[in-house]
Amino acid sequence: MPKRLIPADRLDKPAENGRLRDHGIATLRPPVVKLYAPEAKAAWLLSEADPDDPDVFFGLRDDGLGCPYLGYVSVRVLRSTYDRVLYDPSFKAVHTLRRYECLARKHGHIVDT
Repeated sequence: MPKRLIPADRLDKPAENGRLRDHGIATLRPPVVKLYAPEAKAAWLLSEADPDDPDVFFGLRDDGLGCPYLGYVSVRVLRSTYDRVLYDPSFKAVHTLRRYECLARKHGHIVDT
């Protein structure tokens, strides 16, 4: 069994946000987890976990192709697609997910400050 990518203590907030998703406020919340694939210059800012499948997260996706977008991502799929996917323990959100999306579209990649 592979090592857990996102520490268990960082999963509570995305799970709570996932339960609140039906209220239409997901993009107004700050992301709580950052994952990245250094070789691919890819990154993901995740704000909520799917209540029905805790492997699936919603957030800002930057697959390293120059066109970041909001969407769902499976951690399992990330691990099978990229050579290395890392968790950034130092990430602290300073914007809402929507603001990160605007900045990413402007710059062509996720800007985490």
